[in-house]
Order: sequence, then structure tokens, then C-alpha cells
Amino acid sequence: MAVNGAAGQNAANTANYLYGDLNSLSTSGLSAGSVSSQDFLTMLTAEMQNQDPLSPMSSSSYITQLSALTQTQSIAEMVQAVQTEMQASEASSAVTLLGHSVTAQVGGGNPPPTVTGKVTTVTSSAKGPVLTLTLSDGSTTQVSLANVTQVS
Repeated sequence: MAVNGAAGQNAANTANYLYGDLNSLSTSGLSAGSVSSQDFLTMLTAEMQNQDPLSPMSSSSYITQLSALTQTQSIAEMVQAVQTEMQASEASSAVTLLGHSVTAQVGGGNPPPTVTGKVTTVTSSAKGPVLTLTLSDGSTTQVSLANVTQVS
């Protein structure tokens, strides 16, 4: 569909500016969900500068967009806080297992194979706490806290 006239040109300019900005954001390593408040304000300013003067952006639309930004930022902060709390809780749970005998799944299969050993060390990894088990034959193995099935 072709758009004619000054309004069409303003809409095209706005679209080019906004999509150009989003494309440059994604090529710089940012995802669409990680647009900062500064990026949002830049895009909103461009939208307001390039809007059709005969059909300006309504104040309710502006407030809706700012409200959405605020809610998105608040939710992101809450998710981060919950993730941090969960990581601290997992680390605390793993440390309480020091000196205890645990059984954990290792590898795949149906049923998956298990090992049983005494927890001698706890380390942290990107996937969560890792327990080092000393097995009955004196050897050691590492298992993720998520794979522990029994504590005795």
C-alpha cells in the first residue's frame, strides 16, 4: 500500500528512524527486551518529532507508553532480585550438605545411574552449586546440587 503526501513521508521517516535504531541496537548485542529507558526516550522523542501535526500523539498514548516502560523496568528488577535470592538459597543449601552422605544422578538413561558419597567440598558454577563427593573407593566425583536425589 502506497502512502502519499506529507503525512505519509512523516510516517515513513518515523518508521525508518525507529526501525533503524532497533536494528542498530540488535547489531550492538542488545535484544529487543533490553532496550534501556534512554533508548525508549530517544525513540519516543523521534516519534513525537515526526508525528503528523494533523493527528498528533494523544497524551493518553504517551502516558500508556511511559507506564509500560516503568512496569517493565520494575518487573525486570524484581526478577533479578528473586534470581539473586534463589542463588543465595541454593548456595546455603549446598553448604549445609558438607559432611553428609548424598546420592545423586549422573548421566542419562532410564533409570539414570546414581552415585553415593560424602560431600567434601562445595563450589559455585554458572549452573549453580557443584558438590564434590568422596566415594567409598576413595575416588571423587562432582555432581550438581540439582542432581541430588537423597541425603542421609
